[in-house]
Amino acid sequence: MAFPQITGSANSSRASNNVTDPVTLPASIVAGDLVIVFHFSDTALTRTFPAPWVEIIDSAYSGGNCNCGVAYLIASGGETSVTVTKSTSERFTALAIKISAASWHGTTPPYIAGPSEGASTIPDPPSATAPWGSADNLFIALTNIDNHSAEITAPLNAYPATYTDNHLDSDYSFNSASSGSIATRNYAGATDNPGTFTINTSDQWQAFTLIVRPKLGADVSVAATRHALTLTEYSATVDAAINVQANAASLTITANAATISANITFIATRHALTLTEYTTTVNAAINVQATTDTFTITAYTATISEWVDIDATVDTFTLTTYPAIVNIVETVDVDATTVALTLTEYTAAISEDYNILATVASLTLTEYAATISADITFTTTVDALTITAFETTVNAATEVSATCEVLSLTEYKSRVAIGRFVPVFNSGVFISHLAA
Repeated sequence: MAFPQITGSANSSRASNNVTDPVTLPASIVAGDLVIVFHFSDTALTRTFPAPWVEIIDSAYSGGNCNCGVAYLIASGGETSVTVTKSTSERFTALAIKISAASWHGTTPPYIAGPSEGASTIPDPPSATAPWGSADNLFIALTNIDNHSAEITAPLNAYPATYTDNHLDSDYSFNSASSGSIATRNYAGATDNPGTFTINTSDQWQAFTLIVRPKLGADVSVAATRHALTLTEYSATVDAAINVQANAASLTITANAATISANITFIATRHALTLTEYTTTVNAAINVQATTDTFTITAYTATISEWVDIDATVDTFTLTTYPAIVNIVETVDVDATTVALTLTEYTAAISEDYNILATVASLTLTEYAATISADITFTTTVDALTITAFETTVNAATEVSATCEVLSLTEYKSRVAIGRFVPVFNSGVFISHLAA
C-alpha cells in the first residue's frame, strides 16, 4: 500500500453576504480523483451541496458563532467548481483539495470524527479511528475558527506537531465569515489523535479529524497458467481486489482473525477459491466463470454476507460447518451444466434467493436449526431441490419448470409453508415427515 496523496488545492471566499457560494476546485481534476471541500461561514446556518457531492459533516459551534461543512466528490474528470447553497445569507471562505485517483481507495468515503469545540488559543481535533482498520491512512486535522474581528492570522502560529504536511488555510483576511485550516499526517495505523493547532488570540473554534483510506492493500492480477495466490495469517482487516485469469489457478485465504472484504473474479478453467477459518465478519463478492471450478467457505463463527455468480460447467459452491450464530444473505446465480450448490449445517436464520439455469443441476439445503426463507427458481431439465432436517419454520417459494425434476421437503419438526409451481409432465414432488 501507499498513502493517499494531496495533489492540488484551491481557495475561495467572498466578503459580502449571499446565499450561494461559488467554490473553486483544484486544477486538472481527472476521473477517480477524490475532491474534498471544507466550507466555512458565520452563525449557525446550514448548507447544501449539489448531487453527486456527498456532505459528511454540517456543524455549527454551540453558541452559533461559526460553522463548518465538509463534502466530497469522486470526480468524473474536468470539474472546476461547485456552488454551495446556505440557509442564511452570509460571507464565506472555503478550501478545496484533491487526492489522486491512483492513491486513495476509490470507493470508501472519507471518515470524519468530531466536532470538538472551545473558546481558546488551541483548537484541538479529536482522536479518530478508521472503520476499516490499520492501513497506510491519510489523517487530516481540521479547525474552523470564528475570526469575528479578523484577529486571527494565517499561517497559524502552529499546526499539530506530528502533522507536518499540507499546512493549508482558507482566507483569514476579513471578519464575520469564519476561516479554517488543515494539516495532514501519513500514518500506518488505525487510530490517531492529532494534537492541537495554536492561534494568536483566543476565539471560538471547532475541530475535526478526517481519515482517507488508501488504495486497496491487495490488488492482484494473475494472468497465466497454473498460478496460485495465497493470503494467510492476517490479524486485522484484509481488503483484497483479486483478478485471476489462468488455467488451473487457485486462491486461498486462510486463518484470518478479523474482517475480510474480498472482490474476486475468476475467468478460466479449473480454478479453486477457498476461504477457511475466519473468526469474524466476511464480506465477499465473488464471480466465477470457468469449467470445473470450486468455491468453498468453511468454519466461520460469525456473520457472512456474500454475492456469488457461477457461470460454468461442473461447478461446485459449498458453504459448510458454521458453529455459531450465522446470518447469511446470499444471491446465487448458477448458469451451467451439472452444477451443484450445497449449504449445510447452519444453526440460525438463512435468507436465500437462488436462480439455477442448467441441466442436471441440484440445490441441497440440509440440517438447519432455525428459520429458512427461500426463493428458488429452476428452469431446465433433470433438476433437484432437496431441503431436509429442519427443526423450525420453513417458508419456501419454489418454482420448478422443466422435465424430470424432483422437489423433496423432508423431516420438518415444526410449521412448514411452501409455495410450489411444477408446470411440466414427468416431474415428481415429494413432501414427507411433516409435523402438523
